[in-house]
Amino acid sequence: MSGRIPSMLVLLGAISLGLMQRVTSQTAPAPPPTPVYGPSHVEVEPLHLVFDLPDGIRSRVDLADQTNEKFQKKSPTGEKCVSVPALAFDPAVVRRIYFYHYRGDCFDAGVTPGTLRNVVRSALTGILQASGKPSMASPLDYELAHHPATVISGNVYSEANHGLLFGEMACASVEGDIACWAFISSTAPKAARLAALPVRFDGNDAVPIIPEDLSRFVALPSITYRDEQRHLEFTYPGSFANVQPRANDILKKKTEEADAIQKKTFGCMKLLLNADDLEDDKRSDIFFYALPMECGKLKPGPSTLRDFAAGIAKGLAKTSNSESGKPTIYKLAGEDAAVVRGRLHPSSGKNVELFETCTILGPDILCWQMTSTSVEGLAALAASTVSFSGHPATPLVPLDVLQRTELDKK
Repeated sequence: MSGRIPSMLVLLGAISLGLMQRVTSQTAPAPPPTPVYGPSHVEVEPLHLVFDLPDGIRSRVDLADQTNEKFQKKSPTGEKCVSVPALAFDPAVVRRIYFYHYRGDCFDAGVTPGTLRNVVRSALTGILQASGKPSMASPLDYELAHHPATVISGNVYSEANHGLLFGEMACASVEGDIACWAFISSTAPKAARLAALPVRFDGNDAVPIIPEDLSRFVALPSITYRDEQRHLEFTYPGSFANVQPRANDILKKKTEEADAIQKKTFGCMKLLLNADDLEDDKRSDIFFYALPMECGKLKPGPSTLRDFAAGIAKGLAKTSNSESGKPTIYKLAGEDAAVVRGRLHPSSGKNVELFETCTILGPDILCWQMTSTSVEGLAALAASTVSFSGHPATPLVPLDVLQRTELDKK
């Protein structure tokens, strides 16, 4: 092994931990336009429905008008295919409600269950996409006051809001048209509470647009990261949201502060995914990166993998208030892999369990680092699956392998 490899690998062990830090942007938001508010009572006569906005959320007539101006496509009868009767925002916190009306005669196939699914998926994706790359669940069919309906959820990392945004959206077939409500907030529970907004059809009793039990059922069950270049799929728990822009910012900052040798290592690293658990108290993270072997003049083979894992273990051991175990070699989706366990001891709060596992795929070394405040949480993350070149998916770190790497309890 080259004499300069250990220092590079030790550095990598510390880098990936540093990228887990929370950072906030110092960029000041642009001044908002002067708002024009509308009534809190929303009544849409063509759809025979009414609802009232929650306390603190105000209808923005000016924003609704601006949005309606962008929709130009018209139905065979000359009506706009899409209109926005209401856009409403809470000026104090992130709570938003979007209400859309789609004309049924603008869809060639009419308003079918498939139409509802396509509309709800594309509409919520478009809303969240304004902030970044969203993670989306699959749409789920249900009935809203005897009207065929479909619900979907998603989340996205928003740099403008310095955190995650969560959305739920429902679309229902009403009077031959489609009525859609989107609910956006800064946490999944807040979005679910917004989504339970009562609505009345034809003067009947009010019902929640998305009942809370349905919100829980439609939550993201899993998310799959697909890398077409490397022909791999990585599926992890749906409670995680992609926060890669934050990690990219940290990596850029660390590169600026690094010396010449470190700059080369940072420059070689390709961050593929950084995701956080949506429940902050778990402090669980996924950090997935690639390092081209030519960067360290490494050669493919088991010995390189063992040396790489040994370097990571040394890097973790050198990190302040931490400990690490020895590398364990195993098979990951048919490929040789090495996993190292570690434990962080923060000055306050619970200890953080972690593992980092690496494999060689083509010209790259691929590594996943995962953290959790419990051994059980780490085991759940280890059960995330990986597939190479379309072959059957296997656990990232099988449970028996993870148990063999467990550190002494302290």
